[in-house]
Amino acid sequence: MVEILAQIDLFNGLPTAHLRRVVDTGVEEQYKSGATIFAEGSPGDKFFLVVEGAVRISRMVPGMGEEALAVIRPGAYFGEMSLIDDAPRSATAVCHEKCRLFV
Repeated sequence: MVEILAQIDLFNGLPTAHLRRVVDTGVEEQYKSGATIFAEGSPGDKFFLVVEGAVRISRMVPGMGEEALAVIRPGAYFGEMSLIDDAPRSATAVCHEKCRLFV
């Protein structure tokens, strides 16, 4: 996991010892296709890194329905904005393909 984190722009340049601390703090979660990871409007208390699979980020648009914003694949991350701005989730994250996430 340290090697994976070292390749991500958010963690780029951190010493290996600091990356190990991040790995020691986090956990891995697995989701089946179609499972909701978090819902729009819910409290943001986790940051996610896609290790395997894919996650669809979408939001509900009044009068239109679901608007897909992105499909996040291995090496990409999501969920950080709620941690930064301390606001509820601005979108919904659903497992698009069976996935393994580092949280």
